[in-house]
Amino acid sequence: EHLAYWRNKLAGLHVLDLPTDRPRPPLLTTAGAVHRRRLPAGLVGDLVTAGQAYDATLFMNLVAAVQVLLSRYAGQQDLAIGTVTSGRNWAEVENVTGFFINTVVLRSLVDESASYGEFLSEVKETVLEAFAHDEVPFDRLVDELLPDRDPSRTPLVQAMVVLQNAVVRPRAAGGLRITEYDLPRPAARFELVVEFVPGDDALTMVIEYNTDLFAAATIARLAADLETLLAAIAADPHRR
Repeated sequence: EHLAYWRNKLAGLHVLDLPTDRPRPPLLTTAGAVHRRRLPAGLVGDLVTAGQAYDATLFMNLVAAVQVLLSRYAGQQDLAIGTVTSGRNWAEVENVTGFFINTVVLRSLVDESASYGEFLSEVKETVLEAFAHDEVPFDRLVDELLPDRDPSRTPLVQAMVVLQNAVVRPRAAGGLRITEYDLPRPAARFELVVEFVPGDDALTMVIEYNTDLFAAATIARLAADLETLLAAIAADPHRR
């Protein structure tokens, strides 16, 4: 049942063909770096409010915004990005130590004649459907749908968007102060991963990117463009 859904949903899927700063290597590499940009609490609060008018979560709003931006960058209306699910849908594994995360595909059609709010409503349904059919392991999906692979690209999705949960809240234990520390990321899992990390009612946008494809200045500009887009969405989600 779940495989049938994905076969239908992803039929005729094209790769996300983002313009790159450097020629694409014939074999996919993992050389990477990250760019960080803080989104203010006021903007995040306005995005939550704007999404509520369409019964959409902050995550759904962020997915829709990233898809609009990448659609414009790539010049593609039909595009797919990935996200992750926890893989803990059963009570039996809630307290089991292990890595259960699965990648799911979110495919959308960006119609520029529609309002953003209309598009957000469609993305909401896409997200709900994808999460309802997330029991198929991603590698099984790749084997089923992509018998012939392009070694220069990741299969099915080339970009991801993730909204993290707060993992460690700063706290003290005896004389010890505990907080998070951002480690370097010299490897990229996909061409582009747009990750949002909460903290103090704000969000830090962390863009992980493949340095064999993109220059640091390009990713900094993309991050600034995304913040501009998010501010416009928060101000008026009814615009085209």
